[in-house]
Amino acid sequence: MRNILLLFAGFALAASAEVIDPQGVVLEHGTLYGQGIIPSCHATTIVELPNGDMLAAYFAGTYEGHPDVCVYMSRRRAGHTEWDRPQLLVSGIRTEWTESAFAYDEPAPDANSDDISDFVKNTRKRKACYNPVLYHAPNGDLVLDYKLGAFVQDWTGWEVRSTDNGYTWSDPRPLQTDPALHQVQLGPIKNKPVLVDCPTAEGGKRILAGSSTETGGDWKFHFELSDDGGRTWQMVYPEKDTLQCIQPSILFVKQEVPVAQPKTKKRSKAKGLPVQTQTVECLKAIGRTRHGRLAQCYSYDGGTTWSEVSLSDMPNNNSGTDALTLRDGRHVLVYNDSNVEGRRSPLSVAISDDAEHWTKVCDLETDDLGEYSYPCVIQASDGRLWVLYTWRRQLPGYAIIDIERMKK
Repeated sequence: MRNILLLFAGFALAASAEVIDPQGVVLEHGTLYGQGIIPSCHATTIVELPNGDMLAAYFAGTYEGHPDVCVYMSRRRAGHTEWDRPQLLVSGIRTEWTESAFAYDEPAPDANSDDISDFVKNTRKRKACYNPVLYHAPNGDLVLDYKLGAFVQDWTGWEVRSTDNGYTWSDPRPLQTDPALHQVQLGPIKNKPVLVDCPTAEGGKRILAGSSTETGGDWKFHFELSDDGGRTWQMVYPEKDTLQCIQPSILFVKQEVPVAQPKTKKRSKAKGLPVQTQTVECLKAIGRTRHGRLAQCYSYDGGTTWSEVSLSDMPNNNSGTDALTLRDGRHVLVYNDSNVEGRRSPLSVAISDDAEHWTKVCDLETDDLGEYSYPCVIQASDGRLWVLYTWRRQLPGYAIIDIERMKK
C-alpha cells in the first residue's frame, strides 16, 4: 500500500488518495484541474489523438441535470505532464442547430412568464448535457456524441465532429431520426464504440456501439451498428432481456463451445463420451445493473444478433463501469468493487484472460469521502492504460497504468 500525491495542474491542493497498488502499476494519479473552477462534474471520456495529445471530455456545471451543465474538454499535450484548463466544447443552449431537442416539449407559456417555474423557464432556453463519448470514426474524424435533456427520459442524442485534433468542431447535429422526425438513435450511452471486422461493411469495418434506454423505470441494453462509416445506423436488441441493465462495454473474447455431433445409432447409446469443443471468437457486452452483479450477453455474428442477457459473477453497485480488450488479448475492467447500491468506493481495476474470471490488480480510490465512479479506459499507443473517472462529483480524476507490470 502506498500514498500517491494528487497532482492538480496549476493548482496547489493539499490532498492525497489511498491507492492500494501491490504490483506498482499506477504511474500517475491525479485530477485534470483543481477545485473551484466548476462546481460539479461527471461522466468522463478520453481519446488519444494522432499527434500524441490526450483529449478528455466530461459534463460539468452547477449539478447534474441543471440547465447550465455543458460538455467541457481538457487537453494534455504530448510530452507534457499537466492538463490545459477546461474549455467549453458544447452546450445545451437552444439554437437553430439544437431546436429539435425542444420541438416535442409540451406547449407552455412564454419562457419569461411568471406563471411557470424557474426550471421550466430555463429548460425552454437550454437543456443539460450528459454522457459525452469521444471516439475516432473510420474516416479519421474525431467524434463527440452526447445527450441533451431536462432529465434522463428526455434525452436526445447529438454529435459534433472535428478534423483538426479537437481544436475546432462542427455545429451540433441530432443523431438518426425516423421519417416522422422521432429520434431513434441515442448513440453510445457511456462507453466507446468498437470497430468490428465485417466483409460487407464500408472499408471492412462495422462501428458497433453499446447503448441503452431508461424509460418508465425500465432499463434495457441495446446496440447500434453502422456499416457505412456512421452515416446510417441500425438498432439491435438482445434476444431476451428481463434484467434491469444499462451502459454496456463491448469486449472481443474467445469461447469454447460444444461441437455439434452427428446423431448415429451407436453414438445415441454411448454414455460418458467427452464433449468435443472448438474455440470461437465472439463479442461480449458487460454493463451496469440493479441486481448487484454485472450483466452480460454475447454476439457470434459481429453484433448483428445478441444472446439473452444474464448476470455475471462480478459485483456491481448500480454504477457505470468500463471494460477494454487489450492488444495482447487480455481484458481490463474498471469498476466499483461493491454490490451495495449507492456505495461508489473503492474504484478498482481488474484483469482477465477470458473476460469471465477476473483478478483485481489495484484500487485507485478507497475512502468513503465521496463517490469515485463512471470510469472510462483506453490503451494508448505506447501500451499504457489511461483511466478517467468522477472524483467525488467535484473533479475528473485520472490514472496512468503500466499493464506490463500486471502479473499474467
